[in-house]
Amino acid sequence: MKDFCNILLVGEGNFSFSVSVCETSGPNTNITATCYEEEEVVAAQKDAFSNVQRLKEKGAAVHFQVDCTKLQYCPVLAPAVFDCVIFNFPHCGRKAGVKKNRDLLAKFFLRSQDKSFHIEGALNHIFTRCLPIGCSRSVIFQAKFDDKWISFHVPEELVEKIDRNFLERTCCHPVSIVHGQLIKDVSEIFPVHRFSHSHSLLVKVNFNRASFYGCKGLLAIIYFVRSIDYKNSNPWQTENKIPSAILSFTGLSVDSCKESGEHSALIRELESAEYYLRPSLLVHIQEIINGKDFLPQTLHIVSGPVFRKCLISSYTMPAYHEILFIWGSNDDPGIEFLLSFKQSIAKSLTSLLKLVPDHIVTFSDKPNDQRKCDQSWFVNSKELFPEEHCTIYVNFGCDSSDSKHVNIGNIYVTPAGQIHKELAFCIAFLNLDLLAMLCFKILDWRMLWTFDERFLNQFQEPEVLWFKNFSLYPPSFTHDVSFWISPGGKFDEIEFHTAVRRVTGEMVRDVILMDTFEHPDTGQISKCYRMIYQSCDKALSYQKASELQLRLRQVLQEYLQIILR
Repeated sequence: MKDFCNILLVGEGNFSFSVSVCETSGPNTNITATCYEEEEVVAAQKDAFSNVQRLKEKGAAVHFQVDCTKLQYCPVLAPAVFDCVIFNFPHCGRKAGVKKNRDLLAKFFLRSQDKSFHIEGALNHIFTRCLPIGCSRSVIFQAKFDDKWISFHVPEELVEKIDRNFLERTCCHPVSIVHGQLIKDVSEIFPVHRFSHSHSLLVKVNFNRASFYGCKGLLAIIYFVRSIDYKNSNPWQTENKIPSAILSFTGLSVDSCKESGEHSALIRELESAEYYLRPSLLVHIQEIINGKDFLPQTLHIVSGPVFRKCLISSYTMPAYHEILFIWGSNDDPGIEFLLSFKQSIAKSLTSLLKLVPDHIVTFSDKPNDQRKCDQSWFVNSKELFPEEHCTIYVNFGCDSSDSKHVNIGNIYVTPAGQIHKELAFCIAFLNLDLLAMLCFKILDWRMLWTFDERFLNQFQEPEVLWFKNFSLYPPSFTHDVSFWISPGGKFDEIEFHTAVRRVTGEMVRDVILMDTFEHPDTGQISKCYRMIYQSCDKALSYQKASELQLRLRQVLQEYLQIILR
């Protein structure tokens, strides 16, 4: 144990833990052990008397009838100053119940803040089962493209998401559960073909396509990568800085850059890019429908992870699993088929959402639906499908005027001759991760990617109920950053969120634009953003959040051409 000067232990039972701390501490450590019960009650417990004697022999102070929620009122402890406070296994008793135990923790943290400590935020340090925060690293990954293996550096925010295999049939992950149920339900209505091979995570950059060459919306979300020589690279290299490539191509087209004569370095990076991580399974459409194993009048199913840059929020994710349904026919898909397909999707989704009866699946065939949505996750595919048939929503609180609609997918219809010279198509795709969150009441997408075993253990039961968060009171810390946009510079919000995501390692739960100001004389723009630091599964401290914020400020100034205020 670290050689603290003064340690206070509260809520002890028979003082066995205090003895262990005392025996493993250094000679310069002063230990004060306390319990809530009277001395006579404690003495009746097994080994309590001998443990108290051992503590006193080693010079530790022992006090009884100490209420840890009112430390400032304890006459013995009030004048003392402590470097560390330990509350081991905090609870009110075996049959106290969860609510009383939660109230105990809340009172302990809130009402003991008046007690003096040597270090700021000392009460945030408590024994916990949360995972430690690891160091950011740059990892080399190999993906198959055509008949060769391509090595490339994985963006740091995708390192723990690039190869997790959630969709394996033996996996008990909620995404796998939703995936399997969807396929089972549609298989009962349509002939189904699932591809035995997986499609490449990489897509070859092709700047000859005009739609890609000048599509600002598409460039804004894509992760571009370059192939590297694996033999001359360290696959576990840790970098202290963000490569400029992470902010590449965001919100800019090659044509606009060339016309303005600006961002020459960005143009060179863009033109030298070889591949990009697929932002949607739609990029494989031509490969699938022109393949030898594609059969008309059959529902073909493809699923897998996709990646794209996005804004930071609880429901927008840089990596998620998508499922793609493709139906091809010699005649245009009729109303009867579309109705049958939509009914099968709605029935399956309704079955999955049975645990949340206030959620209703709806379809909107309006081309520009102005509903209030929490996020829009799908890739811009207007060049491939000029007109969408409908958008699939899950409606929250459908009987309320404050209802919300979350877009979980889209259905497209294409006539013969548009993407295939002979066949017409009905194509649908769904965000499986977002659907899993809605089905099991998972409120933060980051929880889907946790390595904490307590998460998966909840989905191993035959009858799965909604997710119960095992982190009851995750601490949150607020930090603001204000800056001027450099004269003549361009500011893109996705660039900003991408930098925040990478530097902080997904420790930021939300980014809020607090204020925008334009100087009346110079016309210079100032922005103020608020970062809410909170981890859903890791032990995030105030000190760590402050360190991340300091590094973020350095990176923003260096790579976003801004002037910090």
